[in-house]
Amino acid sequence: MLRRLAAVAALALFAVTLSFADDIQLREVTEDAVTAVLPPLPQGDTAIAAGEAPTAVPPNTFVDEIREVRSSVELLGLGPELRIVGNKVFDGSILTAKKIRFAPGARLIFTNTARSRRNTLIVVTEQMINENQERPGTITWDRHTSAPEGGGLGGEGVPGSNGGDRSGGNGGPGGSGAAGRRGSAGESAPNILIVSKSAPAPGGIVIDFRGQNGGKGGVGQKGGRGGKGGSGRPASQTLFNCSRGAGDGGTGGAGGRGGNGGPGGAGGRGGQVSFFTVAGNLPALSQRFTVHNSGGTGGDGGAAGAGGEGGDGGPGGQEQRPLCRGNGSQGRKGANGPNGGPGTKGANGAAGDFLNRSTS
Repeated sequence: MLRRLAAVAALALFAVTLSFADDIQLREVTEDAVTAVLPPLPQGDTAIAAGEAPTAVPPNTFVDEIREVRSSVELLGLGPELRIVGNKVFDGSILTAKKIRFAPGARLIFTNTARSRRNTLIVVTEQMINENQERPGTITWDRHTSAPEGGGLGGEGVPGSNGGDRSGGNGGPGGSGAAGRRGSAGESAPNILIVSKSAPAPGGIVIDFRGQNGGKGGVGQKGGRGGKGGSGRPASQTLFNCSRGAGDGGTGGAGGRGGNGGPGGAGGRGGQVSFFTVAGNLPALSQRFTVHNSGGTGGDGGAAGAGGEGGDGGPGGQEQRPLCRGNGSQGRKGANGPNGGPGTKGANGAAGDFLNRSTS
């Protein structure tokens, strides 16, 4: 019964003329506005292209989605051919048109508003037309390249204590810096279901539903400054001789270790890409698209925090004339603390599934 229902619902879509569901129009955005959000596909990006078969799914997989498409089409009616030029953003979760034609390099971008309506976005058409295979059209989502970075903590670790006054004591070591914040996890891509009566002509349309990359970890905090060395003891004399010469100043405390960089955020999961078509057209349909739905790359670890500065040496003790001549020596500066380690890279997101289904 479910198999028959899916077939009837799908075939009913093409018995009427097509339009936008959700009654929301396409909007154009500038190339500069999109470049930061949707960069070109990297070299070597994993793709499911022509010749690689998607996974077949059970007959009842898309029944609910097909019911919703049919209801939207019956309610709003259907529009004429739609031509995508430049970068077009779409706020609706279901886009339908009798034919969808892509100008060279054009991109159809589903917004976060569309994704908030439902996690499975739907495109319904009799056929997609790619005007230039060298610069194919793309269907994608509003995916900023990477999630926000973890950010640095600022400041530095707790400073070391100062050496005792007039005792020549050494300064205490600075405290270690805190680790940087973890980068934000990348957002998972929405899913997309493409319902089409026939395969794209001539083919090569890109479906880019990769997960968002994780954010970079924050910079580790700087180590605390070493404490200042204490001042040397002053000289002491009696009526007849110098009983104690001026003491040297204390050594400054060592700087604290810098904090480790924050770990990178995990990459988002790639979206599930699904095709639904009439029997006999499935092989041609799935082979005419290039699908990119890998998980986002884990964010890089944050940079190591710098070691804290060594504390200043304490001043030498004062002479006492006439019998105790000469001030004590200035104490040595403390050693700078070591830098922290870099943050660990975030985990890569899981790839989305690639599914298909045909009516009988």
